[in-house]
Amino acid sequence: MCWRTSVHAPPTHVLRERESKGEAGAVAMDIEAMARPRCAPDPRHVPEFYEMADEELAGRYLLMHGIGSGKYGKVYEGRDVATGHPVAIKVMPRSPHIDHKKAEREWVIANKLNHPNVIRLLDVQLSPSHTFLVLELACGRALFDIVQRENGLSEDRARRIAFQIFSGMDYCHRQGVSHRDLKLENLLMMRAEEGDGTDGFDDTIKITDFGLSKDSLTSNCRTQCGTLCYMAPEVALADVQGPYEGSGVDIWSMGVILYVMRCASYPFGHDGKSDGAETPVQIFKRIKAGTFKNPEQFRERCSADLQSLISGMLTVDPANRFGFAEIQAHPWMQPVIQENQAAALGREPAAEP
Repeated sequence: MCWRTSVHAPPTHVLRERESKGEAGAVAMDIEAMARPRCAPDPRHVPEFYEMADEELAGRYLLMHGIGSGKYGKVYEGRDVATGHPVAIKVMPRSPHIDHKKAEREWVIANKLNHPNVIRLLDVQLSPSHTFLVLELACGRALFDIVQRENGLSEDRARRIAFQIFSGMDYCHRQGVSHRDLKLENLLMMRAEEGDGTDGFDDTIKITDFGLSKDSLTSNCRTQCGTLCYMAPEVALADVQGPYEGSGVDIWSMGVILYVMRCASYPFGHDGKSDGAETPVQIFKRIKAGTFKNPEQFRERCSADLQSLISGMLTVDPANRFGFAEIQAHPWMQPVIQENQAAALGREPAAEP
C-alpha cells in the first residue's frame, strides 16, 4: 500500500525573489526573515541563557526566541549560521532529575524518519548541560487552533488533512515507530502564500513531538501514556491488561482527531479547564465502553461514510479495529486518494514514443 502525497514548494513569489538575488541574496533574505519574529520573545528567559546556548552550540546555530515548550524541554526559533536557514531548536536540560532514556528516545527515533508530513530532525548537538535537537521549522498553527476557530471543518477539508496524517503515520509504522501521543496540538498546519485567497493556511500537515514514541521493532509498549481524551482503551488498561500494540493506539487517536475535526468536540468528553470538562473517571468509562458522549451530534455532523470510518477506527477491541489497509480502501477516502493519484501521474515524465 502506498500513500502518494504532494510535496509543497516554497511560495512562488519567494522563489522568484530568491532566484533574482542569487545565492548570497537568498541567504540574506533568510536572515532578514529570521529577524522578523513570528511570535513575541519569550520573557521567561534572560539574555544569559542565550549566551550560554550560543557558546554550547559552538557557533553553528543561534537561538532567536521561544516558540513553544514540551515535557522535556523548550523550543526556540533559531538560525543555521553557515546557511542562514531558519530552524527550530529544542533545548533539553541534562540533569539527574530527568529520565535521559525517554528524553533521548525522541531524537533517536526521529532520526529514522523522512516523510513530507513528519517534522524532520536535521541535527543533534550535545553539551555537558543540554541536548539540542535541530528540527525543520514549521511556520504555521496547531490544527487544534484551526478547528476551534472554524468550529469544525468541512468533510472535504477534513478528508484532505486526514489523508496526510494517515500517510505520515503509515510511513512511521512501516519504520516500526508508533507515536502514542497523536492529538490536534501535535499536528501543525503550514501557512499559505500571502494573497492566495485561502484563510492563511494551505492545509499541509506536519506531525510533531515524538517524545512519547516507541520503536516497536525493539520493545513492547507497556506504559499508560498520552492524552486522556485521545487515549485508546488498551492504553487506559495497560496496568491491568499488560503490553499493547502501538500501531493500534495511533489508529484510535487518529479516529478521535477525525471526529474532532468534523464535530469540534471530543467523542468521549474532555478533562481540561474549559466549559464542559469532566472527571477522568467519566471519560475512562466511555472510552472502555466505546460509547460516544453525544451520538446525536456525531450523526448530524458526519455523513454515513464518515460515521463508518470513524466507528471502525474507534473499535474498542484492537484486533477488530481498522488498520491502514481498511482505511485506504474505505469509500470516504476515495476522493482524496484518486485526487492524489491523478496529481502524481501528472508529475511523472511522459513516456518516450
